[in-house]
Amino acid sequence: MDFRLFGPMEVLDERGRPVEIKAHKQRALLALLAHEPGHVVSLDRLVDALWSGEPPASATGSLQVYIAQLRKALEPGRPPRTPPAVLLTREPGYLLSVAPEQVDLVRFTTGAEDGRRALGRGDHARAAELLDLALATWRGDPLAEFAAYDFAHPVTARLAEVHACATEDRFEARIALGEHRLCVPDLERLVERHPYRERMWGLLVLALYRSGRQADALGALRRVRGLLSGELGLEPGPELRRLEHSVLTQDPSLLPAPAPRALTIPAAAPTTLPGTDAGAPTGLGGTPAGGAGAPTVRATPAGTAGAATASATASATASAAVVAHDGLIARQGQLRRVRERLADVRRGRGGVLLVTGEAGIGKTRLAQAAADEAAAQGFTVAWGRCAEDAGAPAFWPWLQVLRTLGADALAALTGPPPQESGERLHLESGERPHQEPGVRPHLESGVRPHLESGERPHQEPGVRPHLESGVRPHLAEGAVRPGGVWTAEADPPGGGALSGGALSGGAAEALFALHERVVRRLVGAGAPTLIVLDDLHWADASSLRLLSFAAAELHRAPVLVLAAMRPEPGDAPDQLRDALGVLARERGTERMALPPFTVQDVSSFLAGGSLTGPDQAAPGQADTALAAVLCERTGGNPFYLTELVRLLGSEHRLDVASLGVPEGVREVIGRRVARLPKETRSLLRAAAVLGQDVPADLLERSTSTPLDRLVPALEPAVATGLLHEVPDGFDYRFSHALVRDALYAELGRLDRATLHLRAGEALEAFPGAEPSALAHHFGMAARVGGAAKAVEYAVRAARRSAAQHAYDEAAAFWGRAVAALGQDDPARRCRLLVARGRALRAVGDVRGGHDALQEAIDLAASIGDRDALVAAITVFGEMAVWNWRGYGVVDDRMVALLEHLLSEPEDPAPEAEEPGPRAGAGAARLGDAERAALLGTLGVELYYSPRREEGERHAAEAVALARRVGDHALLARVLNNYVIAAWVPQRERERQAAGEEMLAIPGLPAAAEIVARVFRMSHLLRDGDLAAWDRDRDRCARLLEEARRPELAAMVRIAEAAGLTLRGEWEEAERLAAEFSDLLGGSSMWGLDFPHLVTLYACRRAQGRVGEILDRLVGAAARPDMAPLRPLAVLAALDTGDTALARDLVSRWGAEIREDWASDLVVPVWGYVSAQLGTPDPAALYARLAPYASRLVVGGMGAAGWGSTHLVLAELARATGDLDAARAHAAEAHAAHARLSSAYWTSRSARLLESLGMPS
Repeated sequence: MDFRLFGPMEVLDERGRPVEIKAHKQRALLALLAHEPGHVVSLDRLVDALWSGEPPASATGSLQVYIAQLRKALEPGRPPRTPPAVLLTREPGYLLSVAPEQVDLVRFTTGAEDGRRALGRGDHARAAELLDLALATWRGDPLAEFAAYDFAHPVTARLAEVHACATEDRFEARIALGEHRLCVPDLERLVERHPYRERMWGLLVLALYRSGRQADALGALRRVRGLLSGELGLEPGPELRRLEHSVLTQDPSLLPAPAPRALTIPAAAPTTLPGTDAGAPTGLGGTPAGGAGAPTVRATPAGTAGAATASATASATASAAVVAHDGLIARQGQLRRVRERLADVRRGRGGVLLVTGEAGIGKTRLAQAAADEAAAQGFTVAWGRCAEDAGAPAFWPWLQVLRTLGADALAALTGPPPQESGERLHLESGERPHQEPGVRPHLESGVRPHLESGERPHQEPGVRPHLESGVRPHLAEGAVRPGGVWTAEADPPGGGALSGGALSGGAAEALFALHERVVRRLVGAGAPTLIVLDDLHWADASSLRLLSFAAAELHRAPVLVLAAMRPEPGDAPDQLRDALGVLARERGTERMALPPFTVQDVSSFLAGGSLTGPDQAAPGQADTALAAVLCERTGGNPFYLTELVRLLGSEHRLDVASLGVPEGVREVIGRRVARLPKETRSLLRAAAVLGQDVPADLLERSTSTPLDRLVPALEPAVATGLLHEVPDGFDYRFSHALVRDALYAELGRLDRATLHLRAGEALEAFPGAEPSALAHHFGMAARVGGAAKAVEYAVRAARRSAAQHAYDEAAAFWGRAVAALGQDDPARRCRLLVARGRALRAVGDVRGGHDALQEAIDLAASIGDRDALVAAITVFGEMAVWNWRGYGVVDDRMVALLEHLLSEPEDPAPEAEEPGPRAGAGAARLGDAERAALLGTLGVELYYSPRREEGERHAAEAVALARRVGDHALLARVLNNYVIAAWVPQRERERQAAGEEMLAIPGLPAAAEIVARVFRMSHLLRDGDLAAWDRDRDRCARLLEEARRPELAAMVRIAEAAGLTLRGEWEEAERLAAEFSDLLGGSSMWGLDFPHLVTLYACRRAQGRVGEILDRLVGAAARPDMAPLRPLAVLAALDTGDTALARDLVSRWGAEIREDWASDLVVPVWGYVSAQLGTPDPAALYARLAPYASRLVVGGMGAAGWGSTHLVLAELARATGDLDAARAHAAEAHAAHARLSSAYWTSRSARLLESLGMPS
């Protein structure tokens, strides 16, 4: 049968005749199953997809009717009472049992990936052929008929990207084959259709260059640079920049490679060379390859690289031959590919190899074989195993890897080891605590042994995620801020006052620096290295981010990361999906899918002597019928097969006719466990709660079983292969995650919670127990008495995670603390919600952070807890680069709450005994510090309201209170509030004074100093003091080396852009504008488009190219939150000569002029508009601008400078008929511009003077 999902869905039977399926929901159901052939789709998912999340009560019954009708249509000749062969029932739903190649979507993706692999190995002709076939499959949009269903959207988006990549691959192959001239027209059309695909532009440039059209190639590069900069505010990526350099320097590498004179086969090359094995790995997004194919030999051009390649290949093959893998069944093709990748690593070309497959398919076994191969070739080999339980610390797999690589490598992630009093912290000596055999992952950093590089994963002596093992010790509980200002449960990076560390360094830059250190250590050694990350689907979010970051460098370094993972995600599905998406785009990334065993593979397995019963066949003579039954019942899963064979051997049930094989792996394991002694079974279930690794001492404590009884009791589990003993100690490890999962799933809810409680209490008895593990165990036991400790340790784990720059984990732990606390302690819940809100904002989850803070505010208000309400509400007034509210937005409820809190009489409150708001409804009156924080917040909240002046007075009062309190951090915060609240033209000097006062605060952190200096830079520009402006700019550049916060870097760029536009340095200003959005892309701040468009318009206006951005300006200005752009859009229309459009825009939007931060630019721009249109009233605008005639026009805190205010006053005076005043202003403008040494603005004012009849 053939299932066609491109365009309208079609199903063809074996003879190619269409199968009629009329009902729309039946067709949608079949499409759901067909786009995942051979995979079970759960009943719940089917129901949810077909009824868009709102199924009727009869949905399940209806679905069963659809299934029955589809079975009749797909198998019309099936006799009654015989099982279906195509649409099968499989727990927990249904699957379409067809080969992947019977579905056109899969044929397309497989063909695209095959083409990409051929392209990667340099077989351009084969690549073009495969890609042509794949693209021919695309006969319409995928799942087009089902566009109304949500399930179709991600499939459509994914395939559209695959199609675009395949198209690019095809052009790359054709260009390599010498068809560059033929490719140019098609590529020209495609870059118009997909203007932001840089690779497509690069292919066009290459095709043009090879066609002898160097000028056109450079023109294409200018077009894409202008497009990316103008539309997105981005610079071209590194590949395009390198290509541009190559074109400019006429790099010979751009020319096509000369055709080889002769092809020879290197004598030393093996029979099968890279890429020829039919079982080779699929690319990302592909399907598992089929059976083995006939070996082929790749010819290599004689001379130059061919001999070297042959020699290297022969050498690598010879080294690899030292290691034999006779027991590795059905994986020789994959192992061959691993050897090829290792050979690439020796040549300095690493990357990421993703080994994927279901649980038990043999991923770790293959990884171990790869590690053996690498070790035999002299590689450094390091293992990192991701932990399934949520108690593992952040970066857990990387901690293991870096520990293996040595103390200096580990320090790249953890920093220098802390020197605790009376305690030596050794990284290399292998010294262990006086009573703990092996490394204890449930302990803190007191023990950080060095593992030998060649050590195998099952030999790691007790490395477990319950220990912190090398991570910095947790932060102190916190301290009360000077002056009694409240703190929440924590001040994570990115939020809080200065004394809380929020402005001493930002989350993003700290994490970036950490990533840089680790990657530099990984790739800097130069020696070939294999890193194995096992069970990547369980990796924490921070580890996934680090892998994504490292992947960009690995393809040009002698480091290969082999990551084994299941198809289903673990606890961080979004982060795993994002990481895989990043990896898919990186060079050197490859996916290797492990297929299940065939009957022949099972026969080979049995022939190895796996059965131990008296009636077993001799090795090499395994019964084919038995193999067929076992293969069918186990689905070819090697682990399931092993467990089942062990069970059958132990039960002496080797007769095929009477097998009665159980259906699920859990049942198999359950039956094997049931044969063990009672005490063994009990200990195994308790061990399952501890995780994959089982420290004997922890199991001993949690079960109250002495070691001399525990070890003999676990002997049967070791003998049957359910547990492995860890060498050099008494610890254990489950033989496979499925064993642990089966035992854990067997536990009832109460038993599970009770065992977790005992585990937590036992772990707590160890000095330095890892808070994340304790938080996990007590969290799972919250309903049976563990809630209080779950909160305590989740808070500690959150703080520790933040200290390690693992901000995702910190936010998650704050969430666990909130969940464990429940509703029993509303005041503390408020504090936890505030901490969670800050942490979420630090990782870019603005919505989640706002929701947490809003819940805290609502809860505090509902219980009348004044201090908790203060704690939550004043977060919104913490230091910021500008007003974080959207333009014109006023939160009336927030204002009312602030005013209610401030309505109490002043009366300083006593200092709290410990951090965080403690008092409830009967709290003491507000102290000065609290009032100052509230007043400053209120000043910011009132900024866009009709009561702005009142808000300014509140902010001024806050400054006075902070001065009286003497809290430097508080003073810096409220001065920042005042600058925002007073940002109107008539308060220029007051704001400038506030900035100067900020700069005078002793010990001001670098980030806060940058904020104050950027504020001052805007004042210096308006005053025309470019020398002082240059000094502040240079100082900010030096401070950014310390602060390294993206939003601060963006602020400095915006401020710099204003100075550059005043000086007429348009290209450099445009370059800075392109950086705004990049730097602020993950920020929660409002208005990221505004400074970019303002700078870009100023540049285009000076260059006479306004038409390029007119539509973009008009579109952006139409948004209410971008209203300050409207006069610029109107003026842009006038600049292009479209007076009708300009008048239409004024009619549509009006010409309201507000007093706010934008007025410094908006009023002068309206002045230029008024001088041409007569609206708004020129006389009114003249009167409004006249008091500021001596200032230069600067937009807000920067973005663009528009010359002297005299210039626009001259235009307005001429529009009102006062030519004498116009000439006087023009002369003043010319003089001001001459003092600036600005050729552009001097020329503009000279032209104006000439138009007024005066010589310049």
